[in-house]
Parts: sequence; C-alpha cells; structure tokens
Amino acid sequence: MLSGQKINVLPWNYVYWSKYKLWLIFLANVTQDDFFIGFLYLRDSSTGFGLRVFNYASGAYWWAGSFAGKEYVRNQTLQVPSVQMPRLAINATAKTVNRLFAYGPSLYMTSSIGYMLNGSNKFTLYPLLNQINASTGWNELWTLMVDSSKTYYYSILYMNRQDCSHVMLGWTLRLNDYAATPFRTYEASWSIQKKTYCLTVNTERSNISVNVNGFPFRTDSWGRLKVPISSGIHTLQLEASVLADLGVRVAFGGWSDGSTSNPRQINVGGNITINAKFVTQYLLTAYSPFRNVSGAGWYDSGSTASISIEPEVNHWNGTRHVFTGWTGDLQTSNSSLSILMDGPKHAEANYKKQYQVHFNAAGLPNGTIIELNVNGASRNVTVPDSYSTWFDSGATVSFAVRILKIEAGSLMYSLESWHDSDWSTIASPLIVDKPDTLTANFNREKAASKIFSNIQHDTKVQGEPVVISGAIEPSHQDAIVKLYYSLDGNSWSQLTEVRTDSEGKYSYEWDSAPPGTVYVKAYWSGDFDHKEASSSSSSFATSLSMAFFRNWVHSVGDLVQKSASFKFLVYPLDFAMSLCNMIFLAFEEAQILSAVLAITTASLILGLIYLAPILFILMMVATKGGTSRLNFVFLIPLAVLWALSVVGFLIAETGMFQSFAKIAVAGFVLMTILLSGGLFSSAAARIVSGLRS
Repeated sequence: MLSGQKINVLPWNYVYWSKYKLWLIFLANVTQDDFFIGFLYLRDSSTGFGLRVFNYASGAYWWAGSFAGKEYVRNQTLQVPSVQMPRLAINATAKTVNRLFAYGPSLYMTSSIGYMLNGSNKFTLYPLLNQINASTGWNELWTLMVDSSKTYYYSILYMNRQDCSHVMLGWTLRLNDYAATPFRTYEASWSIQKKTYCLTVNTERSNISVNVNGFPFRTDSWGRLKVPISSGIHTLQLEASVLADLGVRVAFGGWSDGSTSNPRQINVGGNITINAKFVTQYLLTAYSPFRNVSGAGWYDSGSTASISIEPEVNHWNGTRHVFTGWTGDLQTSNSSLSILMDGPKHAEANYKKQYQVHFNAAGLPNGTIIELNVNGASRNVTVPDSYSTWFDSGATVSFAVRILKIEAGSLMYSLESWHDSDWSTIASPLIVDKPDTLTANFNREKAASKIFSNIQHDTKVQGEPVVISGAIEPSHQDAIVKLYYSLDGNSWSQLTEVRTDSEGKYSYEWDSAPPGTVYVKAYWSGDFDHKEASSSSSSFATSLSMAFFRNWVHSVGDLVQKSASFKFLVYPLDFAMSLCNMIFLAFEEAQILSAVLAITTASLILGLIYLAPILFILMMVATKGGTSRLNFVFLIPLAVLWALSVVGFLIAETGMFQSFAKIAVAGFVLMTILLSGGLFSSAAARIVSGLRS
C-alpha cells in the first residue's frame, strides 16, 4: 500500500550493492496512463527492509518507508503466472529542469528535452530526475525515452566526474512489456549547467541537415531549426549541399555574419539566431574513357566553368588515343574550353586510336642516307637511324625508299623487299591495324665480272697438247677457275681447276683431248665483291686420223733412213708431211674436212712419187702391142674401194668405232695412194701411147 493505494509491482532487475551489503531490487508498476519505479533494499536478514518509489504522473520520488519482516534473497528460478502487458499511452513531458547537459554524435541532452540515436532508431528523452552527487562523483539523470513507434522506456544516464566525454545508459526498462535492455556507453561531452538558451538556425531550405555539437538535426518546412543549448562554445555544421534535381543542388554559401567556415564555432551567452546562405549549383559532367578530364564538378549558377583534357593518351606500347572533340552539350574540337553554367551540362570526349609505325632499312652500311617517302612526304634518314610516325587505326599508308648516298666502293645495293615486325613480306600500300616496324630489306649487288677462254687453233691432232688460256676481268689473283668441256655438243663435264696468276690470267695444257669436236668453257664463282662469271664456249676438233698418218709417215721415214742407199726417198715423205700439216692448219675451221683434205693431198703426192712410176712401167709392159682399154678396167674397182675407204675414214674421224679407226684410216691412205698412183700412171701411159701412135 502506497499512500493508501494498493499497487502491484513486478521485479524487473536487481543488483548487489557490496558497499552496503544489500540487494537492490528494481520494481515496476505500469498502467495505461502512469507508471511507478520502485527500489527495494534487502539485506537477507531478519531486519526490516526499505522502499523508494518514483511516480511519473506526479514526478515525485520519495522514501516509502521501512517495512518490518524477514528478508530472503535466493538465486532461484521459479515458475510464475504470465503477466498481462500494459498498454501505456501517456503524454511524455519533462518532470524536472535538468542540469546535466550532454552533447555528442548520438546523444543531445539539455534542460527540458534530449535526443538519442541507437542505430536507425531515434529517441526523444524527457528528464524525470536529477541526482548530482558531489561526494561520489557519479551523477544521475532519470529519463523517459520515447521512440518513433511510441514505445516508452525508463532509463538512467550516468555521468562520472572523472570522465566528462562519455555518458553511460543503464537500468533501461521497456515499459510496454517490462523488457530490460543492456547498458550502453555514448561518446558525449557532459557538464552541469544552470541556464538554457535557444539556438535558431535559418537556412530557407527545408530538411537541411544541421549538426549541433555533432548531433544531427534537420530544418523544418520553413527551413528553420530551433534547439535548446547551454552557454559556452559550441560547434555548428550544415549539410554542404542538397540535391534538388538531376544535376541541380543547393550548396552552403556562407553565414550571415560573413563567415564561410563549415563547421564553425559559436559562442552562446544568450538566445542566438544565425542565418545560413545557400546557392544553386549545376553539375558539369565530362566523360572520357581514360578518366583524364579536369574541371568537371559543381559550379554556382551563372559562373564560368573550365574543363580540359589530355589531347593525347600514350599507352607506351605503340598505341595511343588522340582527342578529336567534345560532343553533348559542348561540341568543339578544343581540348580546353570555358562554359557558362546556366544549367546542368554534359560533355563527352571522343578519341581515335592510332598506331605507331617505325620505318628503317636493313642490309645497308651505316652512314648510308636514304630517302623515305611515306604517303607522299619525303624525308632523309641516315642508317642505322629510323623514322617513326602515327597513323589512325585502319588508315592506309604507302611507302617507298631509295638510296641517296652510300659509301660502298664497287658494291651495289638494291631493294629486295619490305618486311613487317613479324618479318613477313609486305607491299605498299598497307592498312595499319597494329603497332608495326616496316623494314626495307636491301641486298648487296656484287660487281659484274668477266672470264675469257681461248684455244690457239680450232683443229688439233689427237695426242698433241691443247692449250686453254684466258683471264678474269677485273683481274683477281689466285682465283680458282673451273674448266668444263663438252664432246660433240653433249653434256658438260668438269675438266680441271686452275688458279690465276698475279694478272688474273690462267693457262692449262690438255694432253689427252678426245677425238671429235670439243667445246671448252671457263667458270669463276666470284667473290665477296663480284658476281660469278662464265665464258662463252670455244671449240676445237681433234683429228685421230692425222695422228695415225703422222705416226706412219714418221715410221716409214725412220725405216728408210736406216738404209744409206735409199735416204733420198725420205725427201718426198718430208715434203708430203709438210704439205699435209700446212693444209691441215690452213683449213682448220673445216675441222674434220681439214683432216680429209690434208691426208688426201699427202696421199696423192705419195702415190704420185712412189707408186705412179712403178705402175707406169708395169702398164707400158702390159700394153706393149695391146690396147689402152686395160687402164680403165683397172681404175673402176679401185675408185669404188677408195669411195668406201672415204666413208670409213669419216666415221673414224668423228670418233665413232675407235677400235676400228686405225684400220679405216690405213685403208683410206692406202686406197688414196693406189688411186693416185693408178691415175697418174694411167694418164702417163695414155700420153705415151698417144705419142706412139
């Protein structure tokens, strides 16, 4: 019973107070329009116990008295009937003038009202009771807290004199369902104050965030904020800007006292009103794929904005992007420009991709000056330097090169081909689709050279040495010359290798040339500075029959000379052989026919000198007293045999059937001698016979 009124209380928390060795039991009674908070003091003894009570409706806090009886304190869980939850609905008001002021990001407490943030939930705090204890240094502020959903809480704010930057929230009871919530500590500066003043902030903008000592407030529909505040230095901060529309915002522009600081400090010694100025700003957006725009952002209405962009973005891999112009609200090719901000503006930077192409030359001596023509523009480049330039992606580039000056002696250089970075062969024009290096590849052209080959005579007697000589121009000492021959126009075979002398000349004596028409040519492979060279072919004919004929004549001569009585017979042989050699050399261009003509002439002389006198005597004896018809009968078969021997001789002279060549030549010589002797003897016999008659 309290003041003659029966009150049912419900314990909702407890604590052991070791200093006084007693238990403090927290009690509560909540009705629809009021609540009581009680504190029961127990000592777990047979002595009496005491009770203190706070009543919200009256705002009174009193000692309800001591009660006789026995106290029991047990740590024991009991089953109790469920408690009917109250439906509290009261008009929250302050029950005392608070002197414990606290300011922080989540707590703002003044004399008559306060505010607290817990996550997204905001509470309004109404002071119920101050307990300022100078001896212990612990000060208490009992509060009624109400959130936006009209949930009510009883709570105590503790402020310790040794820590003026923190406030502890404890012994919190949710009055709507008797739920106790845990303790919490808030960062807040607190102090004991006596007076409260009114801070008014005018912004002319509704719902503007205004932080007072770090705690966030918002202006009302009139653009005004009024909050109670203590005396002293306080911090005031306004929301820097508020988005009004797409690309439009209002931004803080300063204070009415001329200050532009935000946040700023104010010194409160009484009621204070401060006005904030806001300006309209427009957003200038500028897009670039390379994020290299400077100057984009918010600008005051009517001001002039300046934006600029890098005209060239080099990626350092042979690729770059070059600025081509702005599109959007700004259309210009200037990379830097100014614009009047009379509304939101947007600009977009456009770029084109370019590739770097290098041009150089390979294969030329250093110091060579070349003229490089790229898309019709010429420039001189000194090897090994190169020239590079940029082309739009997909552009067509034409290129050409020529040598202007070169120090190369007798060497000549010519452009072989163009190559790209992969050394693939390319040709002008070319479509540029990547960074590239285009190389003009030059080949060294060797100086021209000549080689000659000569043979002294066109017709040779087999067995006699054939001298092949010639020279290289320009002269090269100790050069290897290869000699080739072809017999009767067949395939070429290597004869030998010879070296040139100090004058570039060579000579070779061939001792065993085969019979027939022999073609000879010379070949030089060239050197570092000169091209290879091959001579025109020279030919000569080797006569096997002449060799046989000479051997036979010399053999007969040697045999005759052994007899002193017949030495005179050697002279006709020598005459015939000399005449044979003379005719053979005189008609050497006729090759085979020269041998036929020479041997036939020599054989005719031999027949005339040696055989004709004998045959004449025989004919005279045989025709004595007879007719001369016998002579014709004798010559006809001889002529036929001679004709056949001529065929055999020609076959032998061409080199065919060399195993029968000696027989064929011997037959021809013998038949020619016989025919010669027969003809001359027959003619002589006729002359003599005619004279007789």
